[in-house]
Amino acid sequence: MDAVVQRDRILSAATTIFIAKGFADGSVSAIGKVAGVTKRTIYELIGDKEAVFQAVCDAICARTGLSHFRPPSPAMPVREILLDMARTIAHAALAPESVAFNRMLAAELLRFPNIVLPVMEKSRRDIHGATASVFADLMAQQRIMCSTASIAADTFYDTIVGAKALRAVLGFSEPVPDAAELERRVDMILRGFLNHRG
Repeated sequence: MDAVVQRDRILSAATTIFIAKGFADGSVSAIGKVAGVTKRTIYELIGDKEAVFQAVCDAICARTGLSHFRPPSPAMPVREILLDMARTIAHAALAPESVAFNRMLAAELLRFPNIVLPVMEKSRRDIHGATASVFADLMAQQRIMCSTASIAADTFYDTIVGAKALRAVLGFSEPVPDAAELERRVDMILRGFLNHRG
């Protein structure tokens, strides 16, 4: 079994175990047993339990597509660019795996702030940075006007899915918004927050 396959199996096993048991009760031994590898292999390929925890969070973020958005094409209408981004954010933030992992992070935060908080902060920075970069590019293309790309990114995320994601983590049923609702939310941002020039 090559290293890439082993690493994927480790991360898959770790994701399942951390979601089910949390950080405290998710041991490297249990991860190795489910993944079919030794503890030594885990340490060699990824590191200790904290490193595996961070790698799981990074992998979830990468799978959802939230850590990187394509640079906006000048030929594509701003509304379509924002709708594409809104669809990605809504589907990712409300995906069962994301909700379950975020619920576990919230539960473990008070017990292990020194471990969980950096993981949460890195994830937030990655998502925020990817979203802000789209707004920065649109500003550079002089297609929108807003105070800063950072504020635009925060406002966009909160408008598209902020309260829904929080409610989902708290256990409420929050389905992914349908196409019509996402369009209404994006249009509200364009009219009410961004000075959209077309």
